[in-house]
Formats: sequence, C-alpha cells, structure tokens
Amino acid sequence: MSVVINTPNGNIGRVVTDMMLDGGEHVTILTRDAKRVEHFARRGATVYVGDLEDKSFVKDATRGAEVLYWATPQAYEQEDLVWFQHQLGRNVARAILSSEIPRVVNISSIGAQHESGTGVIKGLREVEQLIDETGTNIIHLRAGYFMENFLFSLPEIRESGKIHLPVDGSVERPMIATIDIAVLAANLLCDPEWTGREVREVVGPKYVSFNRAAEIISEVLDRPVEHVTASPDQARAAMVEMGWSANSAELMLELYDAMAEGLVAPEETPYQTMTTLRRFARTQLRRPATAEA
Repeated sequence: MSVVINTPNGNIGRVVTDMMLDGGEHVTILTRDAKRVEHFARRGATVYVGDLEDKSFVKDATRGAEVLYWATPQAYEQEDLVWFQHQLGRNVARAILSSEIPRVVNISSIGAQHESGTGVIKGLREVEQLIDETGTNIIHLRAGYFMENFLFSLPEIRESGKIHLPVDGSVERPMIATIDIAVLAANLLCDPEWTGREVREVVGPKYVSFNRAAEIISEVLDRPVEHVTASPDQARAAMVEMGWSANSAELMLELYDAMAEGLVAPEETPYQTMTTLRRFARTQLRRPATAEA
C-alpha cells in the first residue's frame, strides 16, 4: 500500500510513519528538512522536500497515493493562522482531486463542529470542509486536549512548580495522549474497508480538570506542582515571547475561553483511548521535569 504522510516529525505523524514502515508499507513523507527524516529514509521511506504552502509541491508529492495521512501544522508564527490553515487545506484538496486519492485520514479537533468562537480550531474546521468537498472517502479524527501540551510547561514546572494557563483550574478537558491518536490513525490507514465521510471523536479515558492534572503531575514527580490561572495579558506576553504572532496568541486565548464555556466538547459519545494522564506523566514528564537545567 502506498501511504503519504505530511507531518513525519509531529507527535502523531512520527509514530504513524514508524508504524507504517514497520508494517512494510510504501511510505512517502513530506518535509521541509530532509535531515530530520534521515532515519526514515534509511528504512525505505521516499522523501519529498518542500513547502506545504506550495500547491505544486503537495500535488506532485502525493501523486499515486492510495491513502493520505494529513495533519495541518499549527504554525503559530503565522500572522494570520486561520488563513494559513485554509491555504494548506486548499492545497491538499487540490492534490486529492488531481491524484484521485481514494482515502484520507485527517487529524482535526473536538470543537470543529462550531463555525466560530473556537480560536485555532476554526482553521481545522475549514480544512475539514475543503477535504469534504473533494468527495473522497475521509475520516476526520477530532481529538481532545493533548497531554503533550504540558511539555510546554516543563521549564516552569522545574523552576517554580507552577503551570500557568489562561483558564480556570476547575475546567475539565478530555485529555488524550498523542500516541493513542497515532495508533488509531495507523489502524485506519491500513483498513481498506471504510468508505464515505465520517467524524470520529477521540478522547482519553476520563475528563480531567486542570487542577487535578497538576495534582497528578505533582504526585508522579513527588514534588508540589500547582495550576495557576494566568491573566490574558500574562498569557499573551508569554506566547509572544515564545515567537508566536499576535494573531495566534489571540486565537489561543479564544480557544481557552471556548473550553471554559463548554464549546470544545464532543458532539457524540467519543471513542475512549487507554493512556491515563498519570501514565503519560510517568513516561513523558518525569524524566525531563527532574533533569538538571
């Protein structure tokens, strides 16, 4: 089977690529930096180097694909993030039509059912719609809040035992480990039986509040960690300092508001994965959080 993967270095795409190569599939990966995927190339992956904003590149690199894994990059440095996502959606839709790609697995987000008010998720909704218009067989995997988001807080966890986020600690989210999304996506890529257009909402084993998340991380690290509700100004300044555009920072603040308002919630009974936040913290947070700076 010929499978094309557009984000081989992402938390999800990396695992999907690895699983596809382990399964003996013919894998083509799209990347901006060949050096970062040399390990996949040595295992037999075909590498196309280019920019997803280049419609000709996306079209040429996906030619002959029997199935496409697509994840829209969250390029927070973009001056207009939703427009950037829309442009990539148009490019992949053109490629699907041109190459007549029969099946697509698209990574999206819970909350993409709403037309507005969801910040960065709005762009993912537009990507869904653009792919839907091609008429191909498509599964949109709408995922919950990534547990990996806590990795951004590692420096302050180490330094002060705080996790600053612009949302009240009582807000509960259906947190999910990206490895669980990757396994589900890989299984769908290898399954030729599904047809039509489908949305599958995927979450972790339980909803967890941000206060409880801090408690779990504290218990795993055996040191005090607490959630602190950052003001919008504090959060905006921190995001800009990390290299985010002002537009992306505002969209993220809108997303956290949408979480608090209950907009970012499943429409149906979602598929529940197995990895708990405690297990994630043990395997992904404990070592870097306790390492010397």
